[in-house]
Amino acid sequence: MNIQVYDQPGKGKRKCPALEGFITSKDCGKHRLKEIRCPADCKYLGHERYQYAQVAETFHQSWAEAIAPYYQKRDAFALDFLVLLEFSAYKFLKANPLSTDEELKEGLNFLHRQLSPIQVVEAVGASFGKYLVEDIQRIQKQNPQFDVDKAQEMVDLLSELLKSFEDEGQPRQAINGLMGHLENNFDLSSIEDSSSQTEDKVETPPKIITPE
Repeated sequence: MNIQVYDQPGKGKRKCPALEGFITSKDCGKHRLKEIRCPADCKYLGHERYQYAQVAETFHQSWAEAIAPYYQKRDAFALDFLVLLEFSAYKFLKANPLSTDEELKEGLNFLHRQLSPIQVVEAVGASFGKYLVEDIQRIQKQNPQFDVDKAQEMVDLLSELLKSFEDEGQPRQAINGLMGHLENNFDLSSIEDSSSQTEDKVETPPKIITPE
């Protein structure tokens, strides 16, 4: 991080609780919630909280439209897998708050390739991709009815949805939409503490919210 932190309010007039010092308003606006792990009660996050809520609502609306055909067909596997995939992403993103939309996209692409019945020989993906593969393959091994083609279809659906929210000036715009959508519409209490998960435990997805 190229952020100048001062001991006293001189050039840097904003007291940053995360960096334990004073920074300029320019650095605050440029790096907060990105390189700076801002606490939720920081007084300078009012605008970001509003934007977060707005993109979360828009993301959920787009998500509901995207899954409507699967809901109408009562495609339980597709819907449950999508939620499990989103839960897996949520766990990783909570533990790695500086992740970017680009890393998310690359991780989903890596998962898509690794789900293929024809094994693709390639170097191990980035940490997010590797995490997704390990989490989803564990579920795959415990479900003899696992539909690989449908799973890849849902990975692509989520990828396209996230892509529609990408913004070059906001490297976490899609992530904010995904996280807010999940936090506002699902019970995440069972996955808030990922350290309590055991290797043999598989999350039971919540009931799917009916698209309106």
